Amino acid sequence: MSAHPRPAPAGCVPLLYVITTTDFGGTESFVEHLVAGLDRRRFSPLVCSLCPPGRAGQRIAGAGVPVESLGMAARPRPRQLLVGAWRLARLIERRQVALVHALLYRANVVAAAACRLTRNRPLLIWGQHSQIATSESWWAATAARWTRPGADRIVAVASAIKDSLAAAERIPRDRIAVIGNGVEAERFRPGDGRAWRVRLGFAAESVVVGAVGRLAPEKGLRFLLEALALGRARGLPLALVLVGEGPDRAGLERQAERLGIAAHVRFLGFQRQLETLYPAFDVFAMPSLEEASPMALLEAMACGCAVVASAVGGVPEILAGGRAGLLVEPAAPGELARALAQLAAEPELRRHLAAVARARIVAGYDLPAMIRRHEQLYLSLLPAAGP
Repeated sequence: MSAHPRPAPAGCVPLLYVITTTDFGGTESFVEHLVAGLDRRRFSPLVCSLCPPGRAGQRIAGAGVPVESLGMAARPRPRQLLVGAWRLARLIERRQVALVHALLYRANVVAAAACRLTRNRPLLIWGQHSQIATSESWWAATAARWTRPGADRIVAVASAIKDSLAAAERIPRDRIAVIGNGVEAERFRPGDGRAWRVRLGFAAESVVVGAVGRLAPEKGLRFLLEALALGRARGLPLALVLVGEGPDRAGLERQAERLGIAAHVRFLGFQRQLETLYPAFDVFAMPSLEEASPMALLEAMACGCAVVASAVGGVPEILAGGRAGLLVEPAAPGELARALAQLAAEPELRRHLAAVARARIVAGYDLPAMIRRHEQLYLSLLPAAGP
C-alpha cells in the first residue's frame, strides 16, 4: 500500500507487525505510534492488517512504512484464517522477517500459525492488549489458547493482564513482559476547551462529562446514560459528550430519547484532534465492562481531566488504585451516578484529580519511554533467532 517506503539501512532488523485491522481504535493507534517512533538505524518495520487497510493504515503508509493487507472480512471463518496464515507465511519469507509482533486475537492466531509454516521460523511476540477472550467467540478464544504457547514472549499492557494469563492459562510469568501503553504527553496536555464548549451548545453552568471510544456493548455506555439520567433527576447540571462510532450508536441515541436526556447528550462521531477536545471536559468517564490499557483514558489524563472509570482490567493500575481518579464497579449506574455527583459538586476535587492524573502520565506512561521498552525487548530476544 505504501507508494514510497523508506529504504532500510544495511543491518536493520526486519520487523513485521500483524494486526486485525488498521482502522480507528486504541491498538491501531498504538501500532501507528510505535512504528513511527522506532529507531530506523536498528529496525525496519512492516505492517500487515488482516482486514483491508483503514485510516490508521493509510497514515502509516503515508509516513513511509510499508502496509500490506490479507483482505479478510471483519469476522472471518476458520478456513479464511488458515488461508490467511499461509499467505502471511509467504510474506514473512519474502520479506525475510526476523521478528513478528502480533496484536489482537485474530492477528495473534494467524501470526502464530504463519510462523509455524515458514522455513526459517521468526521470533514471535504475542501482544495481549485486552482481557482474555471476554468478548470473543468461543472458537477464537480456543484458538488463542492453543496458539499462545508458541509465542517466544507475550507482552501484556497491564499487570492485571499478566496475572490473568499466568493464572488462567498457566503461562510462566517470566515469558510475560508488561509494557503499558504510552501517549504523547507534549501533544496531549491541559489546554483551553472554551471553543469546543461553545460549539457543543450546553448551558454555561453544565458539568460536561466526556467519553471517547468505540460505541460497542463492552464499553458500558448504556450505564453511563442511565447514570446521567439519575444525576439530572437529582438536579445536577450534567451534560454528556460521546465521541466515536460503532454498532451501538443508534441504540444509544434511542436510549437517550427514552430517558429524556437527549437534549443534554451530543454524539460527535469520529474525531481526529482529540487533544483539542479533552480540555472541554470537566470529567472523563470510562464505564467499560472490560479494558486493558485504554489509550483514551491515558490521553484524557494527560490533558488534565478528572476521571471516573470502571475498576476493570488495567484501569485500577493506571489510576493508582483510585488516587488518580475515582473507581466504580462496572455495570452499576447508581454507583457511577454518585461518583459523577461528587465530582460535579466538588470542583476542587476535580482539579486535584486532574493534576494527579497528568503527573502520573508524565512519570509512567510517556510514549518515547514505551517505544524504547519495546526496542529493548526486541533486542533481548533477537540473539536467540535462528539463521
